[in-house]
Amino acid sequence: GIESLGVWIPPADLKRMMELIDVDGNGRVDYEEFSAMFGVGDKQAKKRRENALRVAERRNRDQLARVTRVEVRIIALLRKYGASEQLEEDLHRADDDYDGYLPLPRLVECLKKRGAEVAEEDAMALLSKSELEHPGIPGEIHIDPFLSKYAALADSLGHTQNRIRAAIKLEGLSMLQAFQKMDATANDGRSQGKIKSSSLMKAVRGLGVDIPPQVGASLMEIADQDKNGWVTYDEFLVMVRE
Repeated sequence: GIESLGVWIPPADLKRMMELIDVDGNGRVDYEEFSAMFGVGDKQAKKRRENALRVAERRNRDQLARVTRVEVRIIALLRKYGASEQLEEDLHRADDDYDGYLPLPRLVECLKKRGAEVAEEDAMALLSKSELEHPGIPGEIHIDPFLSKYAALADSLGHTQNRIRAAIKLEGLSMLQAFQKMDATANDGRSQGKIKSSSLMKAVRGLGVDIPPQVGASLMEIADQDKNGWVTYDEFLVMVRE
């Protein structure tokens, strides 16, 4: 459509533009979205655009939450001794046509067999990771990249725990002193004797350790054992030593 106006836009820039314009995510640009792109249109159209943008943002947050939830469970599974090899064997055995791809329901079956409680609707969110999905068959996961990606994240989680322990030792702190320092960092200098799980990454950075978001989500899952939204000293010990 734009080329008919004599304007050429590089594909990568066009894709980014579409992401901004197509606020309702339906793959099409209607007149209101087109008008809003150039700052024109009546107040009602702009209001509808703002509402659509809020809906799109909420959907993105929901999608991210689903991805995080399923990834945390896969990473936790792959951290178990021998689980990576067992899961690899299960996935390739389930690949009936030997093409290296697996339908999503079969993937979920294999994960559940090994103890990862993953809902199919959550697993669907993995398909947003374009490198994992079959390029020609929607709903099929590429087995080897899937295993490589999450095995690497499981390893990264172990390395992160090692780095936290090393940082504590380097500062000459006991585990209790380290927790107290993290408590103060997370709560802006006001110790509470516990750390809100959403502030855990901030607390860990206070020890000089940076953590990738996916690994951080797994760390929080390990730390908040009773799922009450807080990390106590005992839970901190489990997080660091597991």
